[in-house]
Amino acid sequence: MLENPSHLEAVNPVALGNARARQMYLYDVNTDPACTLGDRVMSIQIHGDAAFTGQGIVMETLGLSNLPHFSSGGTIHVIVNNQLGYTTPAENARSTLYTSDIGKMVDAPIIHVNGDHPEEVAKAAHIAFAYRAKFRRDVIIDLVTFRRWGHNELDEPSFTQPKMYEIIRTRKSVPKLYEEELARRGVVSPEQIDRFRDEHFNSLSAQLSHCLQQDPAIVPSSTSSSSSSSSGGAQNNSSDSSVRDVFKSKWANMSIPTRQITRMDTGVNIDVLREVGRQSVAVPDGFK
Repeated sequence: MLENPSHLEAVNPVALGNARARQMYLYDVNTDPACTLGDRVMSIQIHGDAAFTGQGIVMETLGLSNLPHFSSGGTIHVIVNNQLGYTTPAENARSTLYTSDIGKMVDAPIIHVNGDHPEEVAKAAHIAFAYRAKFRRDVIIDLVTFRRWGHNELDEPSFTQPKMYEIIRTRKSVPKLYEEELARRGVVSPEQIDRFRDEHFNSLSAQLSHCLQQDPAIVPSSTSSSSSSSSGGAQNNSSDSSVRDVFKSKWANMSIPTRQITRMDTGVNIDVLREVGRQSVAVPDGFK
């Protein structure tokens, strides 16, 4: 999971490049002649419906997806189509029928699936993964759903879509609908469902508690020492140049710099700048 440096889709090309770099690294290590791009690593990108339509970087990344020096062997795109971009109606938010239509620019197959039916969602995922594995091209899953709550903690969706949210808030959740369907078919009993749910929530709570108590290891850098730069920079102590455990494995020989970058003298003589300024606005002799 890559850290997204922005609110929306800024990480998309980074994910594409990261997947390709990991694949090439594994290929160099394993040197398996049967290994082709996309065999060992796959890029999966989760999108919001408004961002997939509205963010230019989505189109730019799709434009890179099939180029020989940028392709990662196909990306699985999952659009969580739940009107996450507040509650703007589709006809006021995009010029296309579907939020996924931007994928047509690279002939990416688009699978529309109703999020209320988990088994159909699983089937759509199997189709997408099989297509990507065979053709090594991007494929899009348009997961048509709804969101019960606001865009964020300050948004109340019923202010802008009162009729829609009057309907949404009377609907049962997807897990509840699926539980009832499985019980109706006789696949599981209500008692088993309750046990599965409790076990799952207990597991999530335990993991959350573990994360809150986790203290990432700090590994002192081999180059950690108190020093100052030749340009008069401030001294760095050893704690400032420690390396977190993220630098282990193939990054073991990397460390955080202990000195400031030397400041270069990039100034220009003031008389030169004045002359450039005069010449830039001077009218040539004879100009009409």
